[in-house]
Amino acid sequence: MPCRLLFVFLCLMISLVAREQIEIVQSHLISFKADHPDFKQLDPDRFSQEVLQVQQMLAKVLKVSQRPIPLNPMELLSLQNSEGLYLLMRHGEQAMGPTIVSLQEAEKKIAMMREEENITSPITDSSLIDLFAIALAVVYLDHPFLHWSIESSHNTRAKEAGELIAFALQLPCTLESDWNCVNYPTHLSTEELIRLLPGGTLPWKRLLVDQVIGEGTYDKITRHIQQSIYPELGQAKIAITHTQQLNACAEKLNLPVIRMGNYAFIVGQIKSGSIHYRMGKF
Repeated sequence: MPCRLLFVFLCLMISLVAREQIEIVQSHLISFKADHPDFKQLDPDRFSQEVLQVQQMLAKVLKVSQRPIPLNPMELLSLQNSEGLYLLMRHGEQAMGPTIVSLQEAEKKIAMMREEENITSPITDSSLIDLFAIALAVVYLDHPFLHWSIESSHNTRAKEAGELIAFALQLPCTLESDWNCVNYPTHLSTEELIRLLPGGTLPWKRLLVDQVIGEGTYDKITRHIQQSIYPELGQAKIAITHTQQLNACAEKLNLPVIRMGNYAFIVGQIKSGSIHYRMGKF
């Protein structure tokens, strides 16, 4: 079987398995809401404990040995009763195929950023369990005076996150190409990319971003961020995106320009009539 056909076949099989895992998580979301009809009235500590118990059950069902990450009660407390929210959130952990796992770290990252892997790779099962908790956290924060909307990139590791959160809220998830991850170009070999990017990751520096991805990429991402990051009264929006967009947002807001963890976010929050920006994680 030619390499490209083999890759497509493997992606299809991974996708089928991923859909099965997502259905399991969706059923646990439904069960949690049915078993805890008044969970929004729980204090953040108790709510986090109840959710963690189901996360641990999910880990057994999905045969995940990694310990689930519990929700942060202090984060929930700070986001409660918001008058408006805009959360720019990083995607879930990207799953790696067997040919990538064995590579050195820089080569591994470069392989994961090539177009096919970058677009189609799902999130890992352990990351899916953490996403279960985040989806419930968003429902926990919902109140009658907030109108929610969910967006994500077309990259599967972001799309799956956006769709599960939207499922929990019983809303659609809109896919927007402006949130897409950049792809490492095929005309640059792995060796050439390592010379430019010794760690395999792309720093948020104009000359390097435009040299690797294409002229104008840095300004295009920056312009979109400048038009998008303002919370509105009565609105709560979550956009699931990637490091480049988060870096551009952090730079705009004079926050640290760092590589944020999976599901970490930059939030614009309206509370007591004022807008505040900061970094956080559920």
